[in-house]
Amino acid sequence: MIPPGPRRACCGAGEAAAVIASAPPHRRKVVTLCTGARSPASMSGVTIPTTSPEAWRDLLANMGTALAVAAEHGVMLAVEPEVSNVMSSPPEGPPPVG
Repeated sequence: MIPPGPRRACCGAGEAAAVIASAPPHRRKVVTLCTGARSPASMSGVTIPTTSPEAWRDLLANMGTALAVAAEHGVMLAVEPEVSNVMSSPPEGPPPVG
């Protein structure tokens, strides 16, 4: 949902929207999402930008788009937490601001 590099602001939501919209024709009712990491070298290394408030802001903005598309197509979204991603565990939330 938050690709690294200059594409990060736009492509996570756009790519997810395309996958979500393609689910119903394939008789799929659930789409799983990876929240992503900011490391351009690897999705397996935790970096400060991945755990930053900005990363959470971008994730939440892209999730808003994904949720709207999912509602339009009757698809449920499931998020896969990964240790090195923005959401690294089910109970984790955004870092405090300020």
